[in-house]
Amino acid sequence: MMRAWRRLFLAVGLAVLLGGCLEVAQYPAYENGAYAGKKDDQAPARKFSNNQAAWQAAVSTRTGFQNEYLRAKP
Repeated sequence: MMRAWRRLFLAVGLAVLLGGCLEVAQYPAYENGAYAGKKDDQAPARKFSNNQAAWQAAVSTRTGFQNEYLRAKP
């Protein structure tokens, strides 16, 4: 019985040690003090041809459909 516990402890310890060693850094790349990644377009510019009013109307409409008080019929 003691041998089984010892094997279990060693297996778990090895898994923890290897799991910590395989962690990948998740920080964005910076070059010359500025972010070097892809430009992040804003939602109105991408889907609504930079029309802020249409984007806000679409968001408020979508929010209204998620409101349980408006959806439920008492």
